Amino acid sequence: MRLAVLSDIHGNLPALQAVMRDMKRHKPDAVVVAGDAVNRGPFSREVLAIIREERWPIVRGNHEQVALDFDTPRMPEWWAAMRLAPRLVAELEAEIPWIAAWPDELCLRFRQAAPLRMVHGVPGNLWKTIYPTTPVEEAAGLLGEPEEDTIIIGHSHLAIDRHIDRWHVINPGSVGCAYHGDGRAYYAILHGDHDGWRAEHHAVGYDQAPLFAEWERIAFLEHMGPWGRLIIEEFRTGRLHRLPLWRWKEEHHPEAEITDELVDAFFAIDPMPYYPETHRGVLVDARPAL
Repeated sequence: MRLAVLSDIHGNLPALQAVMRDMKRHKPDAVVVAGDAVNRGPFSREVLAIIREERWPIVRGNHEQVALDFDTPRMPEWWAAMRLAPRLVAELEAEIPWIAAWPDELCLRFRQAAPLRMVHGVPGNLWKTIYPTTPVEEAAGLLGEPEEDTIIIGHSHLAIDRHIDRWHVINPGSVGCAYHGDGRAYYAILHGDHDGWRAEHHAVGYDQAPLFAEWERIAFLEHMGPWGRLIIEEFRTGRLHRLPLWRWKEEHHPEAEITDELVDAFFAIDPMPYYPETHRGVLVDARPAL
């Protein structure tokens, strides 16, 4: 049994198209998506159209939850600062009824292989996840007690393949904005039988020019300002920028607003001292996007 697993596409149509071309080499028996198909990237509707047309099973990610719950009685107070959320809700208006029916978790039961559980973050929480560096005891606590031995997760944008107590935890990485530092699209092919599953991770180069052109066409920077620059740079480089900038700002300019001038100053320094430990050990040598 060959299962293709995608996650965190984040509206990146060129990356998804490159992954779809690469997947054909492996002839998967099925394709599943571990959430966060939308937002940040400029092609959320186009990505959803492909998922619908291909009839890929998908679980809800935290970005889909934002699309469903923003500006409703369910919205947490801290979401009020999400500048992308109103735009996302408007963009996905026609898709909201469909997304509302997605499950938060999905049990996959193929006749040829052991069952798997697929979630976006961890069972019961779309916003938390397991990193390559998460201690085993902490990771086991996050997993809870799922019946299935193999658990597919996403959310971190980092490819992992870990054994935690009796569970095999696999994150395929992010199709749309992987944080491995090489600007490629990540996904996984899982090979399964009744004894379990083996993960084979893949990274695919793609042409990012359509992303930049679409962001310009929709005036993304005019709407998002300096935070939009950081988002675009994360897609371009495959590295975190928003969290390191915030840490640097709190240490050196705690009273400052996030402005273009502050972002320029941040881009001029070495960001690694402000990089989270969870993401440092997974950076690979930079490779060209094509």
